[in-house]
Amino acid sequence: MRAIVLGFGYKCVRRLAIVLAKTRCRLTLRPFDLESVVEWGDGVFALLYKRMRWPLFKYSIASQNTVKVHGLVFPSPLIAAAFKSDVNMLGAWLDMGLGGVTLKTVMPHSRDGNPRPRMREVRIDAQPGVVNALGLPGSGISAFCDALPHLPVWKFNRPIGISVGGDSVDDYIAGVQQIDAVLKTKREHYYFEINISCPNTPEGKKLTAHFDLFSAMVAGVRGATDAPIAIKFSPDQATGDILRMVTEVKRYNKMLVTLGNTQFCSREKMDVSPQEFSMPGGGLSGPALFNRTLELTGLIAPLGVPVIATGGITTPDDVMAVLSAGASLVGMATVLVTNPYQIPRMNYKISRQR
Repeated sequence: MRAIVLGFGYKCVRRLAIVLAKTRCRLTLRPFDLESVVEWGDGVFALLYKRMRWPLFKYSIASQNTVKVHGLVFPSPLIAAAFKSDVNMLGAWLDMGLGGVTLKTVMPHSRDGNPRPRMREVRIDAQPGVVNALGLPGSGISAFCDALPHLPVWKFNRPIGISVGGDSVDDYIAGVQQIDAVLKTKREHYYFEINISCPNTPEGKKLTAHFDLFSAMVAGVRGATDAPIAIKFSPDQATGDILRMVTEVKRYNKMLVTLGNTQFCSREKMDVSPQEFSMPGGGLSGPALFNRTLELTGLIAPLGVPVIATGGITTPDDVMAVLSAGASLVGMATVLVTNPYQIPRMNYKISRQR
């Protein structure tokens, strides 16, 4: 009941903030920038988390929800997908019941990302969603490695995923090697996620189109660390190509697959102007992705490689559907922003079914 009430309040405040921001933009004749609202909301969320952690954010996880994958122990199969790096947000979601988190994708060099506005709420096929074309902004892998061992999320003693991006096979291998060299003597309970499916890194996506490059990358990153590795596929990839690539992944030990990522959505499909969205398109997240996630999970899980089902999972019933289809872990993104109080409700549903 507490999660239902707090979730309702959270959604109301979030919607009010968006309405007020849109009104201000109309009055000042400026394009609406959803990203600015998200940043403001993150700041308020962080302040509340610091001041009111126990009454607002602390929830227990039933012991029967525990999942073990390649030696990693997740108190819950629910994890955050790789889209956030704010430690307050990640900490709050862990307190609310996530079994682990995957940090936002890190690229070899610092990036400012694409020009704003680059994030927008949409309705696609009558389903709400968010399209982003942030372009993976970040400080680059060297600065990331300096901060990584000291992040407060390690205090939860839950598995932490490090998402690695790149523009070539060498980028991925070098990234895993550099991060592993920092972590292997300082931290335990971590895994890698290899992001070859982001719509904002067209060069990196070449690995999904060229099997020989993909095969070389998998062999290279597997040889660069002893930690578990997940390969992240796109829902836009042909099913046959994914099956072939998962068969290649299965040749190696301690591997997982993440199904899937955001789905490309063009500016024309969003029906917006260049002033409203700076890029030709971006990655769609939200409920519209769920059916593809469920389909791929049901096809891939029987192959024997642990699956992280990611994409469009927003309700407790969605969670149970992908777990029933064979998923080992459940990755979430949009729902953590729109209503993170679904986390304790999802954990309750899982505990009642086990």
